[in-house]
Amino acid sequence: MTLTEMPALARANAHDMTGPAEILQLRNPADKKKDTFVIFETNVSGTFYASFIPADTENLSNFSSKGDSFGYLHSHEYYEFMFVIDGEIYQNIEHDRHYYPAGGCCLVNPYVLHTEEYDTECRVLFFKVSREFMEEIINFSRYFPSEKNTAYKRLREYLGSGRNFIDFIPANGYEWVQNHVHRIFEKIIYELSSPSGSATLKLALFTDQLITELFDDVMFSNTPAASGTPREQELFCSIRDYMLSSDRKITRSDLENRFNYSGDSIYRVIRHYTGLSINDYGSYICIRKAAGLLTSGSLNINDIAESVGFHNFTQFYKEFKKYYHMTPREYRLSKSVRE
Repeated sequence: MTLTEMPALARANAHDMTGPAEILQLRNPADKKKDTFVIFETNVSGTFYASFIPADTENLSNFSSKGDSFGYLHSHEYYEFMFVIDGEIYQNIEHDRHYYPAGGCCLVNPYVLHTEEYDTECRVLFFKVSREFMEEIINFSRYFPSEKNTAYKRLREYLGSGRNFIDFIPANGYEWVQNHVHRIFEKIIYELSSPSGSATLKLALFTDQLITELFDDVMFSNTPAASGTPREQELFCSIRDYMLSSDRKITRSDLENRFNYSGDSIYRVIRHYTGLSINDYGSYICIRKAAGLLTSGSLNINDIAESVGFHNFTQFYKEFKKYYHMTPREYRLSKSVRE
């Protein structure tokens, strides 16, 4: 097993994947002023380590080479099991927040927009399974009557339902999870760290065991859920990227002209994915840009406000305080003290 520190997260990356399956573990410290995020990634190439000090937002996607700098929703091409080892977090799936205590799990399908919110001390494990590997496991021939259990029937029903994610909440307490689910992950990590001559079969077996446990309705209660259509997801991502790249606040008419959709349609898409109106979402993006400028240089606060599209400085201060619960000056001071 190779253990290498990777300061720039060149190897340990939240949204990339190597091989048919891999595990990423993240520890969020209790005191972010003194401590750092720690990531362990285990894949077919070995185990890689990275530790880093969070930037001005606690969203993991900020630290991925594929993530944007404002902690927005991301998606990927693989299935992702998010498992809370200890502590608690919120999983934000297309701006619909779901709470997960220790032992809780969520399966997110490929291409579904989501992100995690790291506000308290926690340890979280992400088990990534490629679409091809998942299909091979599901379609593997099963000859014995004992293999025809309800778990795989429920998995097939879920994957064929058009739902985009599913929650798993343990029904038998955290101790049971430690004795069953934790041990499965330990086997997966060991096999990925030091692949044997039958690594593929073993990984398929362990993944099969995990799926069987999670989809057992006696062991876990679970709730499948749906989100927006692929076309809506694509439109929202395009709108978001366009607004992020602009050096001014984007208006409703700007979006209508850019994307050739009615203002009402654009409003519904933005509202669905953010919970905000077009105007409020535009303000939110501008304020997040301003927060970055406040911590990355010495520009005058009024100049920063103007650079992100606010010419009414009173409105800028009001909007900033709404999102950060402090004035721009207080925010800049808090970040300089932290550093």
